[in-house]
Amino acid sequence: MFISLLALGSTSAQEEDERIRDKSVSLELLGPSVLVGATYDARFKPDSKWGYRAGVGYAYLSTVGWLGGTDRQYAVMMPLGVNYIPGEGKGRLEVGAGVSLGITHESIAGYHCDYIVGSGDNIYEKHVDEDGTSKTGFAHFFYGNIGYRHVSKNGFQFRCGISPTFNIGSKDDFDFVVFWPYVSFGYAF
Repeated sequence: MFISLLALGSTSAQEEDERIRDKSVSLELLGPSVLVGATYDARFKPDSKWGYRAGVGYAYLSTVGWLGGTDRQYAVMMPLGVNYIPGEGKGRLEVGAGVSLGITHESIAGYHCDYIVGSGDNIYEKHVDEDGTSKTGFAHFFYGNIGYRHVSKNGFQFRCGISPTFNIGSKDDFDFVVFWPYVSFGYAF
């Protein structure tokens, strides 16, 4: 009876190690999340190589102009996409594509500047006042990703790769193409 219980315990531990981990949650830096984000990823079926991801990302950028004005930009993005993970084993290639949708806000603080213009007898003081502006808008960009995904037996997940990102034809934003790296740490279950 003792040997039977031992064998049953060893079989369930082996099944636990070999179970399909088809869902995961992770913290992502850069890539489709822009700066930092949280992502949920799952396979369409437990044994499928095809899956989807949905998440939320946040970005913040602040710059100071040479005349003292500040420009602050915030974005809350929602990356949505599909992905494909071929092969077998712990470490695998991952490829995917999707769109990141979000709300952006830009706040530009004004500046005040006094300076001297001219030379010789034509020296005069000039004063510049610039009021601040603020605008909120909708943003979107398309992305792809190609990288490496590792899932250990205990569920730790590590992802890294490159994410070509582009925005074409948006009326409020400028066109761009950027190759963002990304890294992600999470748990697969």
